[in-house]
Amino acid sequence: MSEIGARGEVKPDELDRIVSDSFLNSNPIAILEKYFCAANEQPDFFNHLSVLQGKVSEWDKGRVFDDKSEIRWEREEEEDGFHLVWIKDDGNIPEGWNKKVLKLMDVREILLWGERVGGKDEWFEKQVPRILEYPQNGNGSRVYMVINEYQIVDDDSRVYRFREVKTK
Repeated sequence: MSEIGARGEVKPDELDRIVSDSFLNSNPIAILEKYFCAANEQPDFFNHLSVLQGKVSEWDKGRVFDDKSEIRWEREEEEDGFHLVWIKDDGNIPEGWNKKVLKLMDVREILLWGERVGGKDEWFEKQVPRILEYPQNGNGSRVYMVINEYQIVDDDSRVYRFREVKTK
């Protein structure tokens, strides 16, 4: 049965170890964000969707996922650490996490921006002022994010996790 777990005050080297150990035998996708402003200023950030490369602790916020699990993190403002949320389909989250059991309710596909340009792994959308690159498998012309929807077993709360990026 699937599980969700949460932990705070995770140090950067521990975050890197958890992510690298968890996705050792897969080719995970990462959505990474880095903030370029002071805490009291208007948010300005860089968002990047790619195959995971490098240390995730270098990014302020993000998520790494594959077909079996997802880890999300966000830098804690007052601490030199991160808050983590981990969803695993095999329900094998280690001890020391605040865990709850999940029930898979639905699998959805969300259409992402852009249409394929010239047969490459690049997409263009005129309302987005840059070429979009999506790490995916397939030769379709449109890109979709596949999302699992779960219900927390002991209440009615719903949680979601990204599972894959694909084309049709």
